Amino acid sequence: MLRLLLLLIVFSLCSAILPVFAVNNIDFRNNRSQIFRPHIPDRDLKSRVVYSAIPETKFAPPVIDLTVQPSLSRFALISWTALPLPTQGTFSIERHDPTSPWSKIKQLPYNAPMVYIDTISYPYCAITNFEYRVRYTSAAGTDDATSLTKSVLLSDLTSPANVKDLMVNLVQTPVGFYPRLTWNPITNDSISSYEIGRFNGSAWPVVNNAAADSAGFTDNVSNVCDNVFKYIIVTIDRCNNRSAPDYDSLVQTIRLTIKQPANCDRTARLLWSSYKSMPGGIGGYTICRDEASSTSVKFDSKDTSYVDNSSLVNGHEYLYSIKAYSKNGINSSSSCQVPFKYNAALIPDVYIPQVTVEADSYNWVSYNFSPPNTVIKLILERSDNGTSDFRPIDSLQGSGIYYLPTSYYFNDTTAHVHKQSYYYRLVAYDDCGGKTYSSNISRSIFLQGTSQQTQNTLTWNSYQTWTQGVESYKVYRILDGDNSSVEMISQLPPSTNTFSDLLTGVDPSKSVCYWVVANETSSFAISKSNTFCIIKEPVLFMPNAFNPDSDNKLFRPVPQPLFIDPQSFKMIIFSRWGQQIFETTDMQNGWDGTINGQMAPIGLYTYFLKYKSQDGKEYSKRGTATLIR
Repeated sequence: MLRLLLLLIVFSLCSAILPVFAVNNIDFRNNRSQIFRPHIPDRDLKSRVVYSAIPETKFAPPVIDLTVQPSLSRFALISWTALPLPTQGTFSIERHDPTSPWSKIKQLPYNAPMVYIDTISYPYCAITNFEYRVRYTSAAGTDDATSLTKSVLLSDLTSPANVKDLMVNLVQTPVGFYPRLTWNPITNDSISSYEIGRFNGSAWPVVNNAAADSAGFTDNVSNVCDNVFKYIIVTIDRCNNRSAPDYDSLVQTIRLTIKQPANCDRTARLLWSSYKSMPGGIGGYTICRDEASSTSVKFDSKDTSYVDNSSLVNGHEYLYSIKAYSKNGINSSSSCQVPFKYNAALIPDVYIPQVTVEADSYNWVSYNFSPPNTVIKLILERSDNGTSDFRPIDSLQGSGIYYLPTSYYFNDTTAHVHKQSYYYRLVAYDDCGGKTYSSNISRSIFLQGTSQQTQNTLTWNSYQTWTQGVESYKVYRILDGDNSSVEMISQLPPSTNTFSDLLTGVDPSKSVCYWVVANETSSFAISKSNTFCIIKEPVLFMPNAFNPDSDNKLFRPVPQPLFIDPQSFKMIIFSRWGQQIFETTDMQNGWDGTINGQMAPIGLYTYFLKYKSQDGKEYSKRGTATLIR
């Protein structure tokens, strides 16, 4: 009996202590009830089994207090509190209307701010009663909770978004230029149409309603090239809500105007309206100039004006247009093509029709220009190579307000026509101070040659530059300077610049000279080269004896010397003792065998000769001759 009584007392004490101990060890920081378990060594497996069999105590789920307030009749401002604070779970905001079941509209993590704004959109165009609730789902699935429902009356009153990247460009059609609007369609805002407004000076009347899937519109408005047209687009959604007009993002067409130049202003002055609201920002403007007979010329400008002074031709018509481009080069907008006929001060067309060697000593350079009464000064420039270093060598100046004659010439007396050819160009000045170069650069002909035993070979440079080109080269020859012997010995095509004269039938004792004449195709213009003479070595023989009493009464060169400059001849006779007894500079005037009027004694005499070839090379010769009687 005593043992039974003791067992009952122990059992009662354990029953009273264990529940209290378990409740007092709840971990409220993790919002989860846990039973305190003392450490049990692994070896005491039997004891572990006993302790792990004790059941866990579940903590109460959080209480969610939900608040839903309407705003502007189109937003639901949803907020809530949850106590005790949940952990490791998610909140789901759910909504339903009279025609739809509950649906999840947003999910948030447990530690996110407990607030959400629900925007009502299509198809809720009419006022609708919406109910909301918030559900909490724990990670362990043991402490889930749901708030009470709250209801509000809302409808879709939200303005749709405005279009992005609106552009306007003037495009050419078979009947003229028209504004073409393009934009990026809105795909996520229940858009029903795009309302396009065009500014009339005071308001923005609608000119077109484009469908929801539209991305462009062409406005068939007249006089587009003479005006600036501004556009905005208002989007309309399926609940008939309209976007707020964005006047800061209006786009406008580019209007180009061109001012006629003043009398002495050889430019085209372009002005145009700036482009507005370029996607990515405006990068600049490209000016395009087209001409019917030539390719396009393009210039660039960061401003809305440009002065074109590049190779404009008086009386020509040009087509100008302006293209605005974005900084990234992706977007662009162009103006109309505006015709412009250039009518400024007349620019003379100066031409050199002929450069020829005159009198075999200088170059004769002719000119002409048109129209008349446009040139008050001409400067003749010369160069050795034709590409650089042109230097002025002569000029013609009008007197006062008087203009130069349309045709005249220059004489270049400083040219060394026997050493090289020269390039010539003209610089013309008009009464506006304008400077114009001749339309051609002309080159004179320089003739050279070499001599061989049986032929002479000639070479020359091509004549430059005739409008119609060289028709032929004619080669002329003259013997011993006798004009009666002049003959044209060959006519060659313009591609040939060399000729070999075989000297058939030509007396080898005669000196030979040549010149070349170029002829312009279908014209009377010619260009003559310098005269080139083949210089041969002098031929001179002296007798070794002479008899004053014979037919050969004079001691002199025999026969007539060849290829010697007669002005350079000099002969001196010395006696056997070295005394000078005779001197002459005339090849025909020889020694008559006397000394001071008395007959010289028979014997050996010495002579000395000095002379030059025809090209100026000096020669001398010494020898002896015997005087006999």
